[in-house]
Amino acid sequence: MEKHFLTLQTSVAAEDLRERLRPREPWAIRVDFSNGVSTKDLTRRTPFDEQPLTRFSMVEGATPFAEISGSRLLDVGCNGCYNCAHAAQKYGLSCTGIDFVPRHIEISRFLSGTADISAEFFIASAETF
Repeated sequence: MEKHFLTLQTSVAAEDLRERLRPREPWAIRVDFSNGVSTKDLTRRTPFDEQPLTRFSMVEGATPFAEISGSRLLDVGCNGCYNCAHAAQKYGLSCTGIDFVPRHIEISRFLSGTADISAEFFIASAETF
């Protein structure tokens, strides 16, 4: 079975990153970082999603992401930006994410900044629609 983990590239030192992650506990999704840090080693919410890219993988094969490299991706209901982050790193996309939950936007901004991903995130409201 293929694993659908999210691994973000980062230049942040491991101990510094752990200190930045702790105030954002508990974590709902597994995010591994290139420096060996993982949210699976921190306080977790229940349920905890070990493989957050499972749903993304269902459409990845049918979507020509490689052909639109350098383009923008809109992620409606972006949650913690794991789909945006994966698409940005793997396919060179710039991302715009929107979500109704302020914590999701805060986590998205944090993760994209930590991984130096080109992205912007906005809190949606009922008035937006």
